[in-house]
Amino acid sequence: MRGRAGFDKLSNVTQLDDGARTDAAAAPAASFVLNGTPVAVYRKHPHLLAALREELDVTSPKDGCSPSGQCGCCTVLIDGKAVVSCQQSLAKTAGRTVTTLEGVPEAERTSFANAFAACGGLQCGFCIPGIVMRAKAQIDKKGADLQPEDMARHLGAHLCRCTGYVKILEAIDAVAKGKQFEPQLASTVGGAGAKYEAAQLTLGDRDYIDDMRVPGMLHAALHLTAHARAEIVSIDASAALAAPGVIAAFTAADIPGELRVGIIHKDWPAMIPVGGRTSYAGDVLAVVVAETRQQARDAAALVTVEYGVLPPVTDPQAALAADAPVAVWGTNGNVLGISEYSRGDVDAAHEGYRRPLERAARALARAIGPRCDVVLLGSIATGKYVDVLHDIFGQRFCYPVEFIGRGDMSRGGLMLRSAEERRELEYVSIDGRSRRGSRPPRLPKKKRTVRRA
Repeated sequence: MRGRAGFDKLSNVTQLDDGARTDAAAAPAASFVLNGTPVAVYRKHPHLLAALREELDVTSPKDGCSPSGQCGCCTVLIDGKAVVSCQQSLAKTAGRTVTTLEGVPEAERTSFANAFAACGGLQCGFCIPGIVMRAKAQIDKKGADLQPEDMARHLGAHLCRCTGYVKILEAIDAVAKGKQFEPQLASTVGGAGAKYEAAQLTLGDRDYIDDMRVPGMLHAALHLTAHARAEIVSIDASAALAAPGVIAAFTAADIPGELRVGIIHKDWPAMIPVGGRTSYAGDVLAVVVAETRQQARDAAALVTVEYGVLPPVTDPQAALAADAPVAVWGTNGNVLGISEYSRGDVDAAHEGYRRPLERAARALARAIGPRCDVVLLGSIATGKYVDVLHDIFGQRFCYPVEFIGRGDMSRGGLMLRSAEERRELEYVSIDGRSRRGSRPPRLPKKKRTVRRA
């Protein structure tokens, strides 16, 4: 396929009838009970998760790592037992009962949603539906006797990089003990409260990009290079184009516009054309578009490429040598830029340091007149700029006395707290005062603004 032909073919696609998809078999691949309803799956799927998401449009189980089964995001119940669905074949699912969050009774859904919202048990929310299903399995088994330390062992099957698990365990314990919450959004900037859309995220109802479905949606899969560094002699996508369900196949020659992309320098090719050279194992050689995700992946594997294999550039020090091979195809060398710096103490009296600060401070002094005080809300212990400002503003130069001994984060928390409490900080003149002191006690924790029914 060359030129605009592939794009023209895509523009003619409107809506595909699920019954007419070319990977649908006459007989079901598996039949089982899903959320209380008998269902049959007809398409080819590598595992239960794919069947749920791609054919049955059940999207609360999330795909974080399929088919490795390491993240736990796709956990469902099979005959009441928590199972990672990307490790479950359709053959093993046949005749069994599968439950996802969509099939959990509404009272339980509300209990989990409110507890996770009130306890702060989620942030991005991607992993939470799987965790909720595993928690449900344990609560169904042990009820109020479920202990946080026991639940913590079961969370070893789930990866969450946001929360640290503590709040998750608090939320699960609350559900197990039957606690009821009415979570509320924060009423002030920086105030405590439930996360926006916490309930939808907990239950898997808040769509991520991979959960979205539109009429006539097609799926694309990439054919990546087999060699980190190699000349591309030829690319043949004819077998992929002839595969079932394939709508189009593209190489770099089919895509108009700029080949290279980049933020600072446009030096990275989006695809590698025939005659080009790959630079790393993720370089794209072809894109295959098909009616289903699995069809696109199967067809992408049929693209054949002839390579002229070269040794990869793997040593950054060796790559700096004058005779080193160029690592990124199309660039003129391996050095992107050179930065120079020197080490040493900054001389506070240096004109290049003082002049810009003095100029800005004197302009401010003229603008506010002689009767206004100036309050420093930054570090009060740094003489390099405090002394310059003090020379200009004199006794009018003030700072909050509670800043002494506090770091950046503590000062920020203090200002937010005082704003929320509508309390003015105490300001004192910096003239003749010590600006250093021992670290003050940490700000007391605030009580959560959560109402329990």
